[in-house]
Amino acid sequence: MRPQYKKSGMNELGVEPEEVWAKVKYRRTVEIRSLLCYWAVRKLGVPTSSLERELGISIPAISDSVSRGQRIAEPNGSCWYSGPFH
Repeated sequence: MRPQYKKSGMNELGVEPEEVWAKVKYRRTVEIRSLLCYWAVRKLGVPTSSLERELGISIPAISDSVSRGQRIAEPNGSCWYSGPFH
């Protein structure tokens, strides 16, 4: 079951929830999903198997997304996100 979000809560990055769960490979969607995977796995301790079921992608793809998300979120080794979605 996918988490339910308040519309206003997802707009910190200018993202609608539908974009996160969309089965497309647009650059913006891939970057958003990568941030989700990074924050979920590394910061919140969510098992990759849970993300596999929710996102419908393989565990190796999630691992790649976690690495990509870390590069997006921590470009200079800092923990604060200042990415391209503003």
